[in-house]
Amino acid sequence: ALGLWKAADKRMLEADMEMKEAEAKGLYTAEYLRGRSRLALGLAKLASQDVRDALARSPPAATVKQLRELKADVQAAQEKHRQVNGPLSKELAKLAIALRGGPKIS
Repeated sequence: ALGLWKAADKRMLEADMEMKEAEAKGLYTAEYLRGRSRLALGLAKLASQDVRDALARSPPAATVKQLRELKADVQAAQEKHRQVNGPLSKELAKLAIALRGGPKIS
């Protein structure tokens, strides 16, 4: 849907206020849905970008509420990712240093 709106004739969108509003609604709705899908796939960083882009389009209050809920879900997923992967990354770095014969790190 995002690609379809980007391919639309810009002059037509600029000339017709109703079409311009439809474009904005289509874009923030598509970004919300893509963000929700990306979060479900574990792509929290990309989902976060979709939420930011959708909020920047000044959607109505009901959509802003949904976007803020999605933003909270994304932040929770990012925090969980940090909690799980932070210690794992540290241990892998220690192992890599040890395998190269570097100084012992505890």
